[in-house]
Amino acid sequence: MITGQMNLLAGPELIAGFFNWGLLGVLNTQVYPWSFKLMVYGTLIFEWVHTGLITSGMMTIFVYDFGNPEPALETHNTWFSGPIMCGLMSMLVQMFFAWRIYMFSKSYWMSGAIVMISLVQGTFAIVAGVMLKSITRVEDVLHGAVFSLIVVWISVAAAVDIVNAIIMTILGSGN
Repeated sequence: MITGQMNLLAGPELIAGFFNWGLLGVLNTQVYPWSFKLMVYGTLIFEWVHTGLITSGMMTIFVYDFGNPEPALETHNTWFSGPIMCGLMSMLVQMFFAWRIYMFSKSYWMSGAIVMISLVQGTFAIVAGVMLKSITRVEDVLHGAVFSLIVVWISVAAAVDIVNAIIMTILGSGN
């Protein structure tokens, strides 16, 4: 049953890993400017650790246990590299944009709302990660309470990213 669906399990993880490596390369090229050095270098180190953790899971699935479908069904270090690391990094970036929006608009309401929504998504991500730690198999994620937390986390994170993009577009156009 599972062997026939191995491409459906392993393919998305492989593509995600490739995207992560590509985006890490983009981030590496952005470290050169000296403004916001601490944040940029902190983000770089954080993303190197994140990529290392993702690569560890990929090595297990595609190299060490190649041909065995079981590792593709395990969560590995996803509890930390997924919700916790991604939630914290997105919260940092969203708060950076909240600061930028405040600098452009001088509106405590807009920037404060973004900070609050960002804190909500970060909290849901961390709680989901903590709950995910005790889950060892992927199919158990789909049927548990952690799935709802992940959906809320990703939805709120997407919403605050969209709000940031709209506000920055409006503020950038001078209207």
